[in-house]
Order: sequence, then structure tokens, then C-alpha cells
Amino acid sequence: MRSTLTLILAAALLTLLTGCPVAEVPLDEVWGTTHQNLEAADGDVADEAEQGAVDPDAVDLDSDCPDGGTVTLAGTLEQSVTPGEVAQSFDYTATFVGCTEDDLVIDGEIDYLFEQEVNALGVVQTWDYSGTLTYTGAYNGSCEVDVQGEQAATDTSASITWTGSFCGEDASVALYASSE
Repeated sequence: MRSTLTLILAAALLTLLTGCPVAEVPLDEVWGTTHQNLEAADGDVADEAEQGAVDPDAVDLDSDCPDGGTVTLAGTLEQSVTPGEVAQSFDYTATFVGCTEDDLVIDGEIDYLFEQEVNALGVVQTWDYSGTLTYTGAYNGSCEVDVQGEQAATDTSASITWTGSFCGEDASVALYASSE
């Protein structure tokens, strides 16, 4: 009787878990890898823009991932420089195709927005990510991405805040550092 009940409970649990992401690594590492590849692709766009090889009104650039695959950024890039202030923003669609780093493979598409303002008071950066990504390897599952971030820094303090959700989990991570 007891073994029959155990089998029924195990079957019910397996049914509930079917299709759910299976984490072999913590979600913060999965997010970190995703974010690093986006920032690397954005760095490639910035390098091309400095050389005049990218039309800021029609960015469309493939960036290689560390261990294979690509991230394609398509959208717009804006930058303004005035005395005492630099502002930069972009609005991209980021398409991951077999983007591999270590044992994690990323596929899918997200909207990737960024704004930055630097002036005599410090720097403020904001990010917004939304879409669906599929992970295989070190993490397996299809994840909804709805993440917003803000980082602010002055000469005496810094903070970063993440809100929203990533793979069904709360994306909130707050860090505050002060030199006071």
C-alpha cells in the first residue's frame, strides 16, 4: 500500500514538473551569463559606431558568443554630448541563436533597452529587458524575462537594483555600497 501511494505521488509530482525549468546552476549565474553576452554585443556595436561602421538609426550587428553562436542586436542607438553631460541610450531587439558560454546555451529574443546619463553629480544607468529565452545545458527551460535595473553612482556611493521577474523568480537584488 505504501509503495503504491509513493508511486502515485511520484507520478503526480513528475506530471507537475514536466515543462518546468530544471536548474543545475543558480539563476543568478544564468542571468549573469545572459547579461554579460548582451553587454559584450553592445560593446561590439559601440566599437563599430566609433569607427563609423554602424548607422545609429539602423543598428543590425551579429556578435559572437564565447563558445559559439551569436547575439544579434537590431535597433537604434543615440548619444549626445554637451558640456558637463554625456547621455547614451539604445533600444534593441536581441536575438540569441545558439549563444554558448561554458555549458549554457541561450536561444530566443528579448527587447533590450538602456539609458545612461553622466554628469558632474555622477552616473545613472537603467536597463529594461523583456521577452522569452530558452536555456539548455547547465540550465534547462524556457524563461519569461521581465527585468528592470538601475545603477547609480557618485564619488561617495553606489547602488544597483534589479526588479521584475526572471524565469518565474523575483529578480530583486539590491546592492548598496558607500565610502562614508
